[in-house]
Amino acid sequence: LVVLIASLAASSDWWSLSAPSSPATTYQAPSYPSYPPPSGSQAAPLVASTVPPSAAVSFSTVLFRDDFSNVSSGWAAACDPPDLWQGGYASGEFRVVKLAGTGVAPGPCHPRRFRDFQVEVDAALVPPTAGAYAWIEVRQQAQHAGDRSRAASYAFSVQPDARVYTLSRLHYGTRTVLAERAGVSEIRPSSAINRIGVRAVGPELTLLVNGVAVDRVTDATFAEGMLAFGVGHILDHAAEGRFRNLVVTSVR
Repeated sequence: LVVLIASLAASSDWWSLSAPSSPATTYQAPSYPSYPPPSGSQAAPLVASTVPPSAAVSFSTVLFRDDFSNVSSGWAAACDPPDLWQGGYASGEFRVVKLAGTGVAPGPCHPRRFRDFQVEVDAALVPPTAGAYAWIEVRQQAQHAGDRSRAASYAFSVQPDARVYTLSRLHYGTRTVLAERAGVSEIRPSSAINRIGVRAVGPELTLLVNGVAVDRVTDATFAEGMLAFGVGHILDHAAEGRFRNLVVTSVR
């Protein structure tokens, strides 16, 4: 997700699929680095959505579930330069560490592809959290390994301390903000757990924060694709996030 963080992320280091020795029973970890929220080479202005939020979200069958207890469940580092960030499976959660000054908002992706679905995951930043954000990417077209000209997807990011969310379309080197709003009461601040997600049905994308549909956008650029998640920082500082309980369901 290098494109998403052209102006708000940074990370670099190593990648490990082996679970660290320290148990990750909570999202409240010691003093790990912080990270930045997604954005282009310049901070985009807040954009008011022209589509009202959906009142209710319906779902049915579970298509995919991952509690990150199985280190072979398929999450790979190839969607961002593996040498520019640290992370891996960590005792029932997935740890993503963004390194300062790398210009990326890193995270793993999964090869399984979905068309119409709803995905949600628990995300929590590790202090310090100022300027850091967590993101989830849907309908990703390919593992681009840092090649911005190949990055194509929808990226939904949440910056807890500013209570800001942003939905961006990454289109082969170009980032377009489709929706952005500040002062969102549904977003929990600091290192609190936020369950973030996207419901994608045809061209309609519904943004979910802690079980609430906060926005809805229509864009028909990408009809299906892979999933990814990670962290970033608006000032390209270091950042760290922990992710748990990812669930993908069918929609009707």
